[in-house]
Amino acid sequence: MSCELGGDANLLYTGDVLTLKSLQLLHYHHHHHLNTKSNPEIFVLLGNFSREWHSSYLQTAAATASGIKVVVEVVVVVVVVVVVVVVVVVVIEVVVVAIVVVVVVVVVVVAIVIVVVKVVVMVVAVVVVVVVVVVVVVVVVVVVVVVVVVVVVVVVVVAIVVVVVVKVVVMVVAVVVVAVVVVVIVVVIAIVVVVSSSSSNSSSAKSSSDGSSSSSSSISSSNVAAVLVVVVVVVAIVVVAILVVVVVLVVVVAVVVVVVVVVIMVGVAVVLVVVAAVAAAVVVVVVVVIVVLAAAAAVVVVVVVVVVVMVVV
Repeated sequence: MSCELGGDANLLYTGDVLTLKSLQLLHYHHHHHLNTKSNPEIFVLLGNFSREWHSSYLQTAAATASGIKVVVEVVVVVVVVVVVVVVVVVVIEVVVVAIVVVVVVVVVVVAIVIVVVKVVVMVVAVVVVVVVVVVVVVVVVVVVVVVVVVVVVVVVVVAIVVVVVVKVVVMVVAVVVVAVVVVVIVVVIAIVVVVSSSSSNSSSAKSSSDGSSSSSSSISSSNVAAVLVVVVVVVAIVVVAILVVVVVLVVVVAVVVVVVVVVIMVGVAVVLVVVAAVAAAVVVVVVVVIVVLAAAAAVVVVVVVVVVVMVVV
C-alpha cells in the first residue's frame, strides 16, 4: 500500500517503511505546528511511525548489543589467547633458563669435584713419595750407622784385647826370662861354689893321711851339685808351666772378651735393626692412615657436592 500526503509535505509511506525524506518532513511538520487538518492521515502515519520507529530502535539496539557482544567475545578470546601465548613463552623461557642454570651448576660442580679429586690424589701421591723416601733414607742411615758403629767397636775392642794380650805375654816372657836368668845365675853360683869347695877339699885331702875323709867330702860335693841341678830343672819346669798357663789364660780371656764384645755388638746391631724396622713399619702405617684419611676426605667432598647439586636441582 502506498500513500502520498498532500500539501508541501510530500510524504511517502509504502507499507510499514517510511523513507528518510518522509521522516525528515514529519519531523518538520511536528515541530513547526503546520496545518495538518487538511491532511488527517498524518496522525495515522505519525502513530505508525512511532510504533515502527520504536520497533526498529529495539531491533537496532538488539543488533547493536549482539554485535558488541560478539566483538567483546572476540576481543576476550584474542586477549586470552595472547595472555596464554605470553604465559607459555614466559614459562618456556623460565624453564630454559632453569635448565641452563642447572646444567651450568652441574658442570661447575663436576669441575670442582674433578679438581678436588686431582688435588687430593696429587697431595696423597706427594705425601706417599716423601714418606717412602724418608723411610728409605732413615733405614739406610740407621743400617749404615749400625754397621759402622759395630765395625768400629769390634775393631777397637779387638785392638785393645790384642794390645793387652801382647802386653801380658811380653810381661810374662820378661818375668820368665828374668826367672831363668836368676835361676841360671843361682845355678852358676852354686856350681862355682861346689866346684871351689870340691877343689879345696881335694887339696886338703892330699896333705892329710886319712883317705876316707877325702872320699866322703867329694861324695858330698857331688851330691850337692846333683841336688842343685835337680832344683834348677824343677824350677825351670815350674816357670815354663806357669808361663804356659798364664799365656793360655791370657789368650782364653782375650778370646772370651772378643766373643762377648762381638755378641754384644751383634745384639746391639740386631736391636737397632729391629728398631729401624719397627720405625719403618710405623711410618708405613702412618702413610696408610694418611692415604685412607685422604681417600675418606675425597669421598666426603664428593658426597657433599653431589648432595648440594641434588638439593639445588
